[in-house]
Amino acid sequence: MKSDRGWRDIFCKPSSSPPHVLRGRARVGVFSANRRSTPTPTLPLSTWGGGNSPQRVTRAHRGWVFLDVLMAITIVAILTAILGLAVASHRRGLKHLADSRSATRLAESALISMQSGQSPSIPANSNLAFHELPVSPDLPGDVWIEVEASVNGRPASLVGLVPRNSLPHGGGS
Repeated sequence: MKSDRGWRDIFCKPSSSPPHVLRGRARVGVFSANRRSTPTPTLPLSTWGGGNSPQRVTRAHRGWVFLDVLMAITIVAILTAILGLAVASHRRGLKHLADSRSATRLAESALISMQSGQSPSIPANSNLAFHELPVSPDLPGDVWIEVEASVNGRPASLVGLVPRNSLPHGGGS
């Protein structure tokens, strides 16, 4: 047996109060044009915070979004600082390595100059020292020397055989 009465006839009689909706939001599930003038009570959007004000919910969400953004900015700042420190350390290492290589090249250049009978040239920001070693050479007239070079405080040393007459100032400087 089919009833010709619709849900409006059952629930929306003017003599009875409207039914209580246990969950949901206003204007959800029923088109607003089909609604009667009597509002249907609903549960609040948020039951925490002491009320059903949408502003309270929005403020609370804004607070969490602000904290999320603040944490993201903090993490990015920490990672940027770590990356900056790594780049600075890398540059210091490169400069240290470049100065060490320059000191080695300077010592090689001085030793080659002395072996060919010329006096070594000393560029700016560098230092050269020659020390005669107490080892008797196999060839008469030659001596073993140690050339110590430093560029910007990075030392390097080489040992080589040079003619005795090519030593600056009689054996050391």
